Amino acid sequence: MTTAGPNLPGTAGTLSAGGASLNWTNPNNIKTADTVYATCAPDAASTIYTYLLQATNFGFAIPAGATITGVTVTYRGKVSNDAVTGNLRLRDIYLLKAGTQAGTNQTNSANLTTTDTTYTRGGSSSLWGTTLT
Repeated sequence: MTTAGPNLPGTAGTLSAGGASLNWTNPNNIKTADTVYATCAPDAASTIYTYLLQATNFGFAIPAGATITGVTVTYRGKVSNDAVTGNLRLRDIYLLKAGTQAGTNQTNSANLTTTDTTYTRGGSSSLWGTTLT
């Protein structure tokens, strides 16, 4: 049996991590599938890192005895200022396991553009370098 989403996060927030200096505005906006975004305002001339944008509590209903064979994460993003096009990308994309980063980073090596774009990481046979039950 295959169980699939889409499941949207029930909670969202930011988390400061290693060298991050830029917080996200309105992180709760990631809890809906629309064009109202969580945002941040980087300086085009700087190399800075944002706080982590964290999505949790997806409400999955995994039956007892089921085997998880893969996880797909889909998200959307864009830049709203041509001055930073080519300079921004979503880097550290991890699963959380018991509240801790787990497995392999599924980084996005493509720079964001001014076009609203959907990105997919993982897949039906990707366990992100970890075990899931």
